[in-house]
Amino acid sequence: MRLPYALSVMLSLLLSSHVAAQAGSAAAPAIPDKNAALSPALEAALKDKLQAMFVMACSKDEFSGVYVVARGNHVISEAACGEASKRYHVANTMDTIFNVASVGKMFTAVAIGQLADAGRLSYADPVSKYVDASWLSPEVAKKITIGQLLAHTSGLGNIFTDKFLNGPYMQMATMRNLADYKPFTRDATLEFAPGSNYLYSNMGMFFLGVIIEKVSGQDYFDYVRQHVFLATGMNSTDNYIRDEGTENLATGYISPRGGAASRKENTVLIPVRGGPYGIGYSSAHDLLRFADALQAGKLLKPATRQLFWQDHTAGRADKGSYGYGFEIRSGKLGKVAGHSGGFPGIYSNLEMYLDAGYTVVVLSNYDAGTLPLAGRIATVLEGVSGQVAQ
Repeated sequence: MRLPYALSVMLSLLLSSHVAAQAGSAAAPAIPDKNAALSPALEAALKDKLQAMFVMACSKDEFSGVYVVARGNHVISEAACGEASKRYHVANTMDTIFNVASVGKMFTAVAIGQLADAGRLSYADPVSKYVDASWLSPEVAKKITIGQLLAHTSGLGNIFTDKFLNGPYMQMATMRNLADYKPFTRDATLEFAPGSNYLYSNMGMFFLGVIIEKVSGQDYFDYVRQHVFLATGMNSTDNYIRDEGTENLATGYISPRGGAASRKENTVLIPVRGGPYGIGYSSAHDLLRFADALQAGKLLKPATRQLFWQDHTAGRADKGSYGYGFEIRSGKLGKVAGHSGGFPGIYSNLEMYLDAGYTVVVLSNYDAGTLPLAGRIATVLEGVSGQVAQ
């Protein structure tokens, strides 16, 4: 079975970044002290604005999914709308497990950081130290470093090439382990000299998973489950195999195109299992736990976290800055780190407002649309910035 629709949309949308631009010419307000509590009146006003914005988006069927806005360990506002399954009319709830697309790149990056913290690898190591010729040409592998894979400056492109997309559907349905991707990686070439430019690369993130397996001696999926998910209480997060009947997984729905009267399921467009590049599953509260653990130093050493949250692209990234496995931006509320993800029928975003103290999670089983919810939430947060209790 061919995937003509996938070929037209996956090349441009698969695991793409959906960082909302925070442009504006007005003078930035004072960034609130992240350790200072919001006044009860201000928190109530913020919650009302968030809820009104959310209800409006849901009522227009622009959004289906969940959002959470927290400050520190305190949830300010959260809500769910839409259906996890239109086929069976199952409502989305705060416990629904969504495909998070490229948000999963952060999990792979953290795993690499943990191995570096343990002295088991270096960001300057050549990929050829861990990846043999069955995965990638030695002539290519020896030119790339682990750090360049993390920053998307390796010169490698997308693992989802025409060869992958034009293959039979059963090909995608049988790819459950990293070794199953070898036919699509071993002939990869460089788009530019490593370190000289930026190119968002799912293949680069994939090879980080291969390195994790080589260094740790564990299957990639077992490593991230043990050392990232279960270590932080993320009990609803994993690279679930979709045909194994895991409960509470949302189905993705693609916006109507070409005169279609209704949204279509995305189930035939996505691999049966995610990988180091993303396409795994998580819940909103699990992503909050991940963000809290990161900022509390439970997953990475502080110096490593700082390294990951600084730009390694010389400003060449799609939205200006990209660290080691994390998207970075600065706006009216200071520095923000996290990752977004997009795919037909999937939109996800985790943002940690490092200076202002907010954490925002948005998970949807719809496409991002023209005005993603995370951008709308950012606008609401900026509108109340600086107004904290003294």
